[in-house]
Amino acid sequence: MRKTQLMVRTAAIPLLALLTGITTPTFAAAPSDEEVSKGKFGYSLRWRLEHVDQDPFPNNASAIPLRGRINYTTAEAYGLSAKIEYDYVVDFNRDTYNAGGGNKPNPPGYPTIADPGGGDLNQLFLQYKAKFGSQLRLGRQRIIYDNARFVGNVGWRQNEQTYDSFAFGHKTDNGLNLQYAYIDNVNRIFGDEVNAGDHEQSTHLLNGAWSFKNIGKLTGYYYDIDNKDAANLSNRTLGLRFAGKLGNDGPKIVYGLEYASQKDAGNNPVAYSADY
Repeated sequence: MRKTQLMVRTAAIPLLALLTGITTPTFAAAPSDEEVSKGKFGYSLRWRLEHVDQDPFPNNASAIPLRGRINYTTAEAYGLSAKIEYDYVVDFNRDTYNAGGGNKPNPPGYPTIADPGGGDLNQLFLQYKAKFGSQLRLGRQRIIYDNARFVGNVGWRQNEQTYDSFAFGHKTDNGLNLQYAYIDNVNRIFGDEVNAGDHEQSTHLLNGAWSFKNIGKLTGYYYDIDNKDAANLSNRTLGLRFAGKLGNDGPKIVYGLEYASQKDAGNNPVAYSADY
């Protein structure tokens, strides 16, 4: 097993302990029957069609992958809770597209539709919520910052991108929202069966925002990405974003202004800088 999966396995120990406390008799600190009943199961099905006509491939690609998702979130006890989420994608054995990343199907002459079939542990984390607005989360989790331009879950794909990470968040009543994450591994859309599906990281993400009522939200961010498995994707990004909307009822005006500067980092073999 990859070194990058150790964080999730460590997080699974307190998660299993919490789940055990829910289902078996323990000491006086065990959750009550009422607390247990507040745990939530969830499920969803998502079936979609994608068709790709791309030069210079001689064939058009088409895929109709079906994703089933099931999850369970425990009741909160003393600020602690846990969540587990599992996905399974059925590709219906169609050979009319390339699933990407070395996955099958991969017939010659077809464009990529990166929706490989198979199962995936999408999320598994332990969470603590403090009464004063802070939240700590350890394990495999979804992370989306702002409009997902730089950090997101690639939600268009059936196999969502999630992160093995430690995440901290703090919100205040006056509109302040601070977020930090240390990422140990990125679980990419290609799944666990191929090397392209996991990227070991030593990445720090910092995102701070201040909301102004009826005006918008000002966000500053610094993302230091050190990709151990794909050094050419290592970079540092520093940016500022202001976005909001006008109008409550009826038509709305949505506006946004954003600037970011990015350059190579870590062992990236390419020296570059770019503005966004």
